[in-house]
Amino acid sequence: MICASLGTSYEIETKGKILLIEEWNIEPWEIDHLINHLYNAGKLQETRGIVFGECVNCLPDSKTGFENSLTLTDILEHFMNLVKVPAIYGLPLGHTRDMATIPLGCQVYLNETTGELFIEESGTIG
Repeated sequence: MICASLGTSYEIETKGKILLIEEWNIEPWEIDHLINHLYNAGKLQETRGIVFGECVNCLPDSKTGFENSLTLTDILEHFMNLVKVPAIYGLPLGHTRDMATIPLGCQVYLNETTGELFIEESGTIG
């Protein structure tokens, strides 16, 4: 959805933000395609950090007819080395069994060293 909205009035604003990405049931090469699109649009470079969910069942499919040797970790590391912003991978977000609920638009702190994301304010009023 993030990539599909690029160039529209619904395009995501990433400047100065922590970008949260998660996927499920697609192959690593497809995630490579999507992240490359975000990179080419400049969306990754303007973030303050990137958080990737667990990306459940995002494994190479041997039935494609060509070798899929890159893992999801390989792809994520490649792009994070390019953009040089704090990034963590594997948080239980999105389509996962033990899913955490993350309020969007709240102040957060990303600790890349410990692999932790701290939510610093309530996602609700009251």
